[in-house]
Amino acid sequence: MAKKRAKKQGKLTDAQVRFFVFKAVLVFCFCSLSFKILELGLDQSREPKAASGYAQNTFVERGIIYDRNGVELALSLDVLSLYADPKMMISHDDAITSLKLLFPDLKWEKIESRIKSPKRRFVWLKRKLTPKEVKSVYHLGIPGLGFKKEKVRFYPHENLYAHMLGGVNNAGNGAFGLEYYQNQKLSKGEDLTLTIDSRLQSRLHKTLEGVMQQEGTFAAWGVALDAKTREVLAAVSMPDYDPNALNDATENVLRNRFAQGVYEMGSTFKVFTLAQGYELGVINDESKIDARKPIKISRFTIKDSHAKKMIMTPGEVLKYSSNIGASRISDLIEVDAFKDFYGQLSFLSPMDYGFGATSSPLYPQRKWGRIHKMTMSFGHGIAIAPLQLLAGFSAVVTDGEVRQPKFFKGAPEEEFAYQVVSGETTEKMKRLLNEVTITGTARLSKVAGFNVGGKTGTAEISVAGGYNEDHRVSSYIGAIPIEDPELIVLIMVDESQKIGGGGRIAAPAFADFVKGSVPILGMRPKLENEWRLLDRNGKNEYAGHAERAVAGL
Repeated sequence: MAKKRAKKQGKLTDAQVRFFVFKAVLVFCFCSLSFKILELGLDQSREPKAASGYAQNTFVERGIIYDRNGVELALSLDVLSLYADPKMMISHDDAITSLKLLFPDLKWEKIESRIKSPKRRFVWLKRKLTPKEVKSVYHLGIPGLGFKKEKVRFYPHENLYAHMLGGVNNAGNGAFGLEYYQNQKLSKGEDLTLTIDSRLQSRLHKTLEGVMQQEGTFAAWGVALDAKTREVLAAVSMPDYDPNALNDATENVLRNRFAQGVYEMGSTFKVFTLAQGYELGVINDESKIDARKPIKISRFTIKDSHAKKMIMTPGEVLKYSSNIGASRISDLIEVDAFKDFYGQLSFLSPMDYGFGATSSPLYPQRKWGRIHKMTMSFGHGIAIAPLQLLAGFSAVVTDGEVRQPKFFKGAPEEEFAYQVVSGETTEKMKRLLNEVTITGTARLSKVAGFNVGGKTGTAEISVAGGYNEDHRVSSYIGAIPIEDPELIVLIMVDESQKIGGGGRIAAPAFADFVKGSVPILGMRPKLENEWRLLDRNGKNEYAGHAERAVAGL
């Protein structure tokens, strides 16, 4: 009996056998799974990769772009981008439904087909997520979603420097503007410092924005230049765009009007006609210019928009902006000399300003004749870039030397420099330009406490067979203080809906910008100034302005 009991105790029951088998299978599965997890963790080759045609971690640490005072204008930041590993998703349809609610603007038709592709392990969903978007993705709790760290180009001032900086493409390379033309340096991590002053840039942007709203204009642009160094202190083209959202920018807003556009500059060119006349000695302060009747030449008639019908001095030709008077002066200059002067002023070829070049000027390519110099003398028949106008005007009101505007601090002096007029001519021109702001067409450009000198311009837009009288560009270029210029500013406004031209539209914008800029630059109004030019009656309209300006500071 005892032996029989012992035998029964040594034999396993069916239930015990099944338990041990189940336990062995469970241990085997656990070990296999653990080994697989360890293998996946150690073998990076099994990590899902970006599919061909998609950039993965393509952004590099680009150099920082600073303004002249060390303010960051463009820099690279770390961001997270969202991808999907379709193979790790439990339900493709459920994942797509949830993601659509979170990112409705994505191109889901293409994304869906890729997620549902049986062989795909990597699908980009959205690049450069905001912190809020990252948090929302985490809350979804969807298996198969992951993040990749990337570098993104960030522009803290948004559209304030749009056309100057340009922007980068999805691969992180420069696409427009300075980012494009300085891509080699920036992509190596080299920093750049511009001549721009953020305070003046903001002021100019605000001024142009106000002009567009007030006048209902199509576009406006302007540039402020340090008269001594030719450094660009501010440059704005509107309408503009946000470089942080470059893909949303249209062709119209991408156009850089202060550098790439070319325009007929209208009566601002009379400054150069008089300057050359004085320099060659064909006119002097007492010269008599007959502007009583229109000039008929070939099939053209040159006339004044507000005819004075009088014999003028050169100063009155400039002050009253007489097309007839400017044509008469140009008629005293040989055609070849006239053309050579425009070449020295940098008006006949593109100007390289450090990141790209201005567009090619437009002018007659055939041999110039009498009619060409007469019409060009008042800014018709030739179109140049605003930066070229600034270069020429700067020479006439400073040291007589044409130098190209500079955008980079510490840049080596360029070889491009021409002495076009003498110091004697610049002194004559400064006094005449001052008179234009006192009794001439630019009275609305005056700034209390300072002598201003400048010239207005209004040009119709050329179309096939002539000009569009309803589409004009109004402009004003001026210097302050004109007796020893420190600041030169060009304002241009396109498609004004009101009548008035440069004197009513652009000149007041110059004054608005300058009033807010002179304190920033440390320019103080002068209480005494014997330099001021008196009009024919010996009256000085600036009397008392300096005292009032100082009292208001």
